[in-house]
Amino acid sequence: MKYIIKESQYVYLLENLEKKKRLFTKVLGEDLINSIREITSPNQLPIEFLKSIGTSIIQRYIDVYGPLYYFVLDGEPFLYKERISPSGEEYEMYINNKGKSFLEGEITEILGLSDMGLNFSDVIDTFHNEGEPLNESVEKNKKFLTKLMGVDFTGNIEQVTSTYDVPMEFDNNISPAAINYYLNKFGPMYLFELDGIKYLYQDQDHGDFFIDDYGFYYNDEIPEQLGIDDLGLRFSDIINIFFNEEDDVITEDENKELRNKVQRRLGTIDQYIGEMDPNDVCDYWTKGEVDYYVVSSMQNVVEKICDEIGSYDLYDEIYEYISNQGYKTYFRDFFFDTIDNYCPEKTNNWERIV
Repeated sequence: MKYIIKESQYVYLLENLEKKKRLFTKVLGEDLINSIREITSPNQLPIEFLKSIGTSIIQRYIDVYGPLYYFVLDGEPFLYKERISPSGEEYEMYINNKGKSFLEGEITEILGLSDMGLNFSDVIDTFHNEGEPLNESVEKNKKFLTKLMGVDFTGNIEQVTSTYDVPMEFDNNISPAAINYYLNKFGPMYLFELDGIKYLYQDQDHGDFFIDDYGFYYNDEIPEQLGIDDLGLRFSDIINIFFNEEDDVITEDENKELRNKVQRRLGTIDQYIGEMDPNDVCDYWTKGEVDYYVVSSMQNVVEKICDEIGSYDLYDEIYEYISNQGYKTYFRDFFFDTIDNYCPEKTNNWERIV
């Protein structure tokens, strides 16, 4: 989904970034935070990692999945990477300098992040991805706040500018005249649902104001229930992030234009296929990693098309479109044909980090 960034959201992102930094520094400690380093080359790592894992394997992971991240926990150095499974689900990979891998959740439980519903990727996003596009920052702030609150407000917030926008449940407990008074004095209200109860919210001069469909009034109770008060946030910050009346919807005409753009660039895919080197499969992949190879190849092709179009806004739609054209099957067939006929003598000699 595409988002138009409003000035108020931009200001919020800058302020919230510093609040998240303070939160993670308090939870994890300055020693761990200061030890985090982005790794784009095996040469940046202590030699113990190169001996236990292997320089070529580390380089392969960097080439395929992007930068790794190094950190020290209780005196023990680790490598971290967020990865995507063949089914499209994200998971976290950790390995220490002795080559021992750790299951997802083990490290976050030690750090106490899992108690807040957070992953180590939230820490990385906060301290190492400050230069990313704003629309990506909005999505990551939504992800962060959703985990923190335990509630996803995406699509669950409606703007109220008239008494006609208020559900009938409120009519018995708050009069239309009162609603009009609030709207005229403080501006729009916002309707949302939390734990099966509907609320009207308004940012008033004295702070956050809530009323539920039973007629009960609230001020600080809702931010406390959501846990956002610990970050020094108000519910208006949630509105700024989760409510956006300018969300883009892909229409039928836009979808047709998308297909035309991709079809005009099928030569890019053909060129990529023509340059595929069997040695890359032999040198960097094992037979059990076919799904990862297919995903990596698809991602490379989609990125090339997005670069030519000049936008990554339709990345997911392009990925789905070329997948429907059978390219996943082609990459899979190329992989197995190479493994079985070009480099069979190497298939039993590779190792894989899990």
